[in-house]
Amino acid sequence: ATQLPQVAPLRAQPLKGRFAVNLSSNLANFAFSILVGLWYTPYLVHHLGAAAYGIIPLVWQITNCMTVLTDTLNSATSRFTTIAMEHHNDEEANRYFNTSLFGSMVLVLLLTPVAAWTMVNLRSLINVPVGQETQTSWLFVCTVAGFFLGTLQSPFGVSTFYLNRFDLRNAINLTQQVARVGFLVVVFTLVTPQIWHVGLATLIAMLFG
Repeated sequence: ATQLPQVAPLRAQPLKGRFAVNLSSNLANFAFSILVGLWYTPYLVHHLGAAAYGIIPLVWQITNCMTVLTDTLNSATSRFTTIAMEHHNDEEANRYFNTSLFGSMVLVLLLTPVAAWTMVNLRSLINVPVGQETQTSWLFVCTVAGFFLGTLQSPFGVSTFYLNRFDLRNAINLTQQVARVGFLVVVFTLVTPQIWHVGLATLIAMLFG
């Protein structure tokens, strides 16, 4: 008789019974994000002015276009990493994780020239108010640097999914939001508010993450 191939036993599901904790952390993260969102935009408009604030979402939109590549890579590899770990195949899981991590590094390297070209031609892509050219460039640099840090951070997030620790993932998100808002409030209080401070706050938040 033909023997069926041996399949590694499934690894015991880690940390079961965390539904209440994960749900509570998700709700807390969602509620805090809503509160920050309702307060953050009027706060920036009040301190920067409507015209200057309008540059910020435009710069964010440029970086959001880059997430198509990074999210596609990390979503695919994270799924296979989790499946391999579930079957106790640590060697295969390690290969998938390395693919995600080093693939993210390669994407950052490939996107760096694109970001540099975009910064040089920023005035051709968006309508920059007169006198805000330098600040807009620094805003873009800080925002892109934060995006690159987030890209390199993404592969490590697979552990929170596999271990069913959404509470830790949400704690990181909350820490980033508190760091971003807290830094911006302190800076706006001490010095004249400028739009590039918003990008710097985003970069510092990613460092905390």
